Amino acid sequence: MTLAYGFVKAKVTSEPKLKPSHHGHETQYHLHCNLDVDGEQWDVAINVGTNDADDLLKYKLVFDFRHPIIQTLAAAAGGSQDLTGQRKLPALDFLRSNLLDNTGRWRDSDVMDGSDDTEPAATLKRLLSRAHQENRDVYIFGRFYAQGDGLHDVHLNQGSSKGFIHRRR
Repeated sequence: MTLAYGFVKAKVTSEPKLKPSHHGHETQYHLHCNLDVDGEQWDVAINVGTNDADDLLKYKLVFDFRHPIIQTLAAAAGGSQDLTGQRKLPALDFLRSNLLDNTGRWRDSDVMDGSDDTEPAATLKRLLSRAHQENRDVYIFGRFYAQGDGLHDVHLNQGSSKGFIHRRR
């Protein structure tokens, strides 16, 4: 089954809030905020970590990112862009492309404790809040909600295991 994947170019319309979701022995944490996508309010759920030290999120924070995809995204129309089944940029594949070459090492997320001062939650919350306050465009890649308007699985190249795998191996 092919997952509905793409990105939105939108404005953040609410301050981000950290929300837990419980999955057996593990609690996963997501930053949620609202976006204006084509005049509609969408939810976005950005996975920022877990309280399970054996299942930490791998992430990079790149503040001086330089790649031709920046021009491609800047030229894109506002709204949602379907990338389902596409293999070339702007479809993201962190593992099999040069997109993140020379951008530093991968980091493990902090073990989440319910506060939003752990990384990468703290930095992403600050950046989303700034985008909201300054009415800036954001580009968020992920899987479109099956029901309702929104994006989740924002970290599609996560490599999760067990019940969190979204495709058969």
